[in-house]
Amino acid sequence: MADTIYIISGFLIVLLSGGLSYLYFMAHRKQNKKFKLFFRPEYHRKYLIAAIVITLLAAVTFAYSMFYMQQGFLKALVNAEMMLWLAIVSLIDYREKIIPNSMILAGIAAWVIFFAVEVIFAKTPVKQLLAYSLGAALLCGGVLFVVALVVKTALGMGDVKMVAVISLFYGLMNTYSIVLVSMVIMFIVSIILLILKKADRKTAIPMAPFVLAGFFVNIFFGV
Repeated sequence: MADTIYIISGFLIVLLSGGLSYLYFMAHRKQNKKFKLFFRPEYHRKYLIAAIVITLLAAVTFAYSMFYMQQGFLKALVNAEMMLWLAIVSLIDYREKIIPNSMILAGIAAWVIFFAVEVIFAKTPVKQLLAYSLGAALLCGGVLFVVALVVKTALGMGDVKMVAVISLFYGLMNTYSIVLVSMVIMFIVSIILLILKKADRKTAIPMAPFVLAGFFVNIFFGV
C-alpha cells in the first residue's frame, strides 16, 4: 500500500512539474510584454507539445529509476525532476543561447525542498548533506568559473551555474561523470559539424543539450 502511494505521488509530482513547465514557457515568452498582457491567458501549441514531451521524459525517468534500477522513491523523483529541469534549460539554451537565472533559482529552490525532505523524513544528518552538496557545488562551480574566465568563448556563466546546480543534487563524482560524458558527446558532435561544414571554430554551441544527453546516459547506467 505504501509503495503504491509513493508511485502515485511521484507521477503526480512529475505531472504537476510538467504543467508548471508550460506556464514557465509562456511566462518566459511574455517577459518583455506589458503587465496586463503578461497575465492574459494564452494557448501556445508549440510550448504545450514541448511541455508534454518533457513531462513524459521525466515520467519515464521516474519509472526507470524506481522499477528497473531499484532506486528509492526520493532518488527516483530527484532523477525525474532533474531530467525535466535540464530539458527546459536545454530547450531555452538551444533556441536563445542563454540559461536564464530564473531556471537557476528554480533549480536551487528544488534542491532546498529535497534537502528539507531528506533531513526531516530520511533522517540524513545535515552536515553530511551539506558536505555532499555544497562542497561539490563550490568545487565544480569554482573550477568551471576559472575555465570560463580563461576560455571565454567555450563556456558561459550560465553553464557554470547549471553544473553547480547539478552538483547540489548529485555530488562531486556523479557530476564529474555527467560533465565528462557530455563533453565527449559535445566533442564528437562538434567534429561532425566541422566536417559537414555546418559550423566553424567560432560557432557558439550551446552546452545544456549535451549536459542533458550526458545526464541521460548516466541515468541509464544508474547514477
